[in-house]
Amino acid sequence: MPQRSTRTGRRRELGAVLIALGVLGVVDNVVVHWLLGWHRLKDGWEHNTPAEIGLVVLGAVAVVVGRRLRRTATD
Repeated sequence: MPQRSTRTGRRRELGAVLIALGVLGVVDNVVVHWLLGWHRLKDGWEHNTPAEIGLVVLGAVAVVVGRRLRRTATD
């Protein structure tokens, strides 16, 4: 089996980190903030919901980018 280049390994690792952070961000915002209502970004701040939606979108983008990095690193 040929040895993978260091660059390929780093792309796979970066992809895995992005996927993990993205999933964490989405789950934290949806479950903890919205469903359970444990805490919000900032108490009394009227822009909580748009900011939290933005964080969910950012998390989803991180997952997509991470998956693409991992996929292109294996090709």
